[in-house]
Amino acid sequence: MNKLNNKQLVFFGFNFVVGFGFIATMSELVVNKGWGILIFIISSFIALTVALSFSKLAHKYPDTVGGTYAYSKPVFNRPLQFFVGWTQFIQGLLISSTTPLFFATIMKEFDKNPDHEIYYTLVSLVIFSIIILVATFGIKTNKYVIFISSALKYLVIAGAVLLLLVNLFKGLYNGQVQPDLGGSDTIAKPSLLFAGIISFIIAFGGIESVAIISKDTNVKNFRKTLMFIFGLILIFYFIVYILFIFQPKTVGGPTFAGLYNSSLGLTGLVLFGIGMFFNRLSATSSFIFGYSRALVALAFDGFLPQVFTKTNKHGEYKNAILFFGLLNIVVMFLIGLLPKLISSDSQLSETFSKLLGVIAIFFLMQYFITIVIALIMHKKQILKIAMWEYIIYVVGSIVIMFCILSYMFPVMFNIFPLEVKEVWDIGNTIVLVSLIATIVLGYLISYLYWYLKKRKETNQLQTQTSTQNLDLNSDTKKN
Repeated sequence: MNKLNNKQLVFFGFNFVVGFGFIATMSELVVNKGWGILIFIISSFIALTVALSFSKLAHKYPDTVGGTYAYSKPVFNRPLQFFVGWTQFIQGLLISSTTPLFFATIMKEFDKNPDHEIYYTLVSLVIFSIIILVATFGIKTNKYVIFISSALKYLVIAGAVLLLLVNLFKGLYNGQVQPDLGGSDTIAKPSLLFAGIISFIIAFGGIESVAIISKDTNVKNFRKTLMFIFGLILIFYFIVYILFIFQPKTVGGPTFAGLYNSSLGLTGLVLFGIGMFFNRLSATSSFIFGYSRALVALAFDGFLPQVFTKTNKHGEYKNAILFFGLLNIVVMFLIGLLPKLISSDSQLSETFSKLLGVIAIFFLMQYFITIVIALIMHKKQILKIAMWEYIIYVVGSIVIMFCILSYMFPVMFNIFPLEVKEVWDIGNTIVLVSLIATIVLGYLISYLYWYLKKRKETNQLQTQTSTQNLDLNSDTKKN
């Protein structure tokens, strides 16, 4: 297998991280105006901590596959190991389920009538359900499609940067650039700040995967190169954020879709939609084949039925892929339609934002656990961590946990004299119930499998014992 050299690793890392998450969540920085800098700093610090901890563990266990779940085995008991593996699986399932909603938000740009949102959602759900079914039943994405999809992603991003620059220079020429950095009332409640952090952390999703491929590279100082990649990503994100902040007032909205629409009209929106469609097309196949492996790992370790370990003639885990694909479709429809069924006033953008928040919570849970694993290994002298890095891990884990609690329980800030009090709304309930329900469901499935397995073993043992007793009685009578 060819290993990545330094330049290839830089390109791979940048390409792997900068993508859908960045495009979908950049608006979280822009909409908060000058406060976006604080969101950017906190999110970047969390991502830095994640990159350091994953690369440290990957260096210790270079041949280990499975990320946090694999690293949890030397330090956690089996119930905690299952928690880590199951949340990894749910995280992948939810990420894969965001695509239809994202496309529905793009389609909504063609027609601002809120009553039509349900139709755009249904169309997106049907289209991506077909794509999932095709991918699930063995038609893999061609490598040329993957290449074209990656190229289109960069064209979309490069086009956005070009439009931002053109609009900026036009605005400067016409005297229309008056950056609104906001004020103390821009973020009236702490929950808005932490919602921005929670969402924007998705823009760094994938940095942990880049951090664990050291064994597949020929780089002398992997961590140094990793930090270089991280620095490039930070600089790029910050430049795009600043360009958005300094856009003329004529540019519509803080999103990429809004930028294309206001700059190029319908043509721009169509180009943006086509580019993102093909990018998500290849990503959908990757999600199915990649995240279904989480089921396989849990099955091999005895947490889930062994049926998920079965392979076809091509060596693919067919049952795990099929289960993930079909479950993905069910979850997509639930996420896409349930909010509208519960409340007709539910907005598509709000649903998408909440979904990103839940996904980010799962991301942060994985990150927090990974950092804790590294700290435990350091305490047990399994892993040696320098003092400066140890401090970053401790501070990073505290920041992550505080962000999670602040997002899930915003009313805790009411102990402070806020001008605008935090309230507990239906969105908070949905997030909390969803997290608890998915985790409890996982344990119930695992327990049910364990119970049925034990019952089967007991019945087999009883049958075997009965047979032996009958044979013994038969021999006794003969004698």
